[in-house]
Amino acid sequence: MRIILPAYTPYGHGHTQVNLAPILGFNGDRYDALAGMYALGQGLRSYSPALMRFCRPDQLSPFADGGYNAYAYCAGDPLNYRDDTGQYPVPSRVQSREFTRLRNMWEDRSSQPVQKMAPPKIKSILRMTQTPEPKEHRAPRDPVIKFDETTTIMHYKKEQIALENHYARDKRLLRTYIQKLTAYKNQKFQELVYLSSPEALNQANNLEVSPERYDKMMIWLAKNIQNMEERLSNLKTTLKSYCIRSDVN
Repeated sequence: MRIILPAYTPYGHGHTQVNLAPILGFNGDRYDALAGMYALGQGLRSYSPALMRFCRPDQLSPFADGGYNAYAYCAGDPLNYRDDTGQYPVPSRVQSREFTRLRNMWEDRSSQPVQKMAPPKIKSILRMTQTPEPKEHRAPRDPVIKFDETTTIMHYKKEQIALENHYARDKRLLRTYIQKLTAYKNQKFQELVYLSSPEALNQANNLEVSPERYDKMMIWLAKNIQNMEERLSNLKTTLKSYCIRSDVN
């Protein structure tokens, strides 16, 4: 039996191992023996280990015409970088550092001596078999309240600026909503004034609108206008409650 040990260059698989199947390169992606390329990034870009370059520029290069890491794999440094997506190089030292940390942790755990439990003593066995004495029932103690301690509240500068920006944004939105609701209320008020005119009443008679339906429409408009006025009053009170430093200045 002949055993063939494939060797991989830092840039991927070589031409001498094309007849081996399946062939996996240093990047863990499957090698396409027919095209002689790797499909990095789930087929995003094809990489040729023979040419040591990609077949087309990446999407991050300017106008897809080339540039940094456009055709070269890992900007020409496959030992310190890796490119699983075919878009940009990622430092491989971070992964090796994490692997080294985990390996050292498991080595330290495995090197620790195994602690053997000592057999229980006779006194401890007797103490476990004896029935515990009943405890005295006492009333719960009152919580201790200290009046000499003062509570302080600290505000960070960035937090205060963020809160002021948040309140200013809410105030702008509330002011815009009040303006829109006021315009809508004025429009409905003009409709109510028109329905109260003799011209609108004659037009309703010509269209054969019953007086009951006409009265219901006017009552509905009047109630809506009244509700909008009450809501606007409450919203204006809320708007005045927003105290922002920029308003004071």
